Amino acid sequence: MLNLSVILLSVLLQIAAAMVALRVQRSARWPFAWILVSISLVLMAARGLYVLVAFLERDLPEHLMPNEVLGLVISALIFTGVLLIKGIFQSKEAQAARMEEAHSGARAEADKLAAVMAAAPLPIWIAEDPACRTIHGNASGAALLRMSERSNHSMSAPVEKRPSHFKLVQGGMELPAEGMPMQRAAMAGEEVRDQPMDLVFQDGETRHVMAYATPLRDRGGLIHGAVCCFVDVTEIRGAEEALAKAQKMESLGMMAGGLAHDFNNIFQSMLGNLELAEASVPEDSRGQVYLQRLKAGLERASRLSRDILHCSGGDLRRPEPMELTPLIAEALDRTGVPVVRDLAPDLPRIMVDPILIGRVVEGLAANAQEANSPQGVIRARTYARRLTQADLGTGHWPDPVAPGTYAVLEISDQGHGIDAAVLPKIFDPFFSTRNIGRGLGLAVALGIARGHRGGIQVESLPGVGSVFRVYLPS
Repeated sequence: MLNLSVILLSVLLQIAAAMVALRVQRSARWPFAWILVSISLVLMAARGLYVLVAFLERDLPEHLMPNEVLGLVISALIFTGVLLIKGIFQSKEAQAARMEEAHSGARAEADKLAAVMAAAPLPIWIAEDPACRTIHGNASGAALLRMSERSNHSMSAPVEKRPSHFKLVQGGMELPAEGMPMQRAAMAGEEVRDQPMDLVFQDGETRHVMAYATPLRDRGGLIHGAVCCFVDVTEIRGAEEALAKAQKMESLGMMAGGLAHDFNNIFQSMLGNLELAEASVPEDSRGQVYLQRLKAGLERASRLSRDILHCSGGDLRRPEPMELTPLIAEALDRTGVPVVRDLAPDLPRIMVDPILIGRVVEGLAANAQEANSPQGVIRARTYARRLTQADLGTGHWPDPVAPGTYAVLEISDQGHGIDAAVLPKIFDPFFSTRNIGRGLGLAVALGIARGHRGGIQVESLPGVGSVFRVYLPS
């Protein structure tokens, strides 16, 4: 009976080991090898069954029983080994499943981040290493820097790979790579908020930005990169400057208008008394000479008062529907300034005060003559142009104006030009770069254009010359 139990248990262990081996081959890297192991175990079990049948038919010799006991031990060892290997494979399979789940989660997070980067209207960059040698941005960031999305946007990259067509400036000084917001966040762990900077390109364009940056940390708290975004505030700065300028011009205009009206009332009273004094003094009296000098001084003062009034955009007395070209030709004739003329006929009619438009022509022509070089040429053009909202974003438009068709007077010179630092101030009342003059010529021209609901654009290059364009709505 003991012999029968030994053989039967050995057969069962071999069959069980074969079944376990078959299960292992499903997840093993070499399933064919495990199939061979299973077949070998099945054959061993078949041999054991053969011995068992033989034992039942006739008793086996006693000297064979130790062999069967040894076979039982081997079967037990094989079964135990297969179970251990199965556990290892199951552990690796579970680990592989966890890794695949982690990879899937990472891919999902990466896809979410890519979707956020692509959809975000703000320029965003991500540093992929703490040294910020590799930085990539979204479409908005690439467009702001004038680069492709796939290129490396890092200023900390090797010299031959870093961008060179722009620089970041703060307080008039170029920022070194380690002082940039992304690098400060990644290298020093700083949280950068509301850092104003200027993005200056080689072609001279400047974009005003506010920078924000934060470090990226792993679960252990170690920094492995950073995220940075820029807010382009160029248009906001321009709107703020335009609003401040409009408010300044409005304040100056109100003050100038009030002063001019008060002075005019005083001058009219003085002029009336002066004329009465002239009538009461004999014509051959020496007092007439002094009265004439006083009268000339009052007329100059009255003209200055009117100029101040024109700076405020007032005194539009007699607007009439007229063509611009005949007015310009007549005004140029009065100035006596040598001008090359290109005056277009049949321009759309405009509502103008002809006397005031003449003052504009006289002021611009005199300004061009004073600024022109000895060999330079002064040119005067008239033409019609349809302005869009984008065109109205540049130039001097003291009042809100609507897009549409405008008659244009253009006067250009080939003089020394106007420096960029001076250009924004040229229309300020009493501002002048010359030792002589009141500094009211351009201020008067802009005030008159304002009174006609028009505007003036200026282009100037130092050493090349200037172009003034006066726009009057049809």
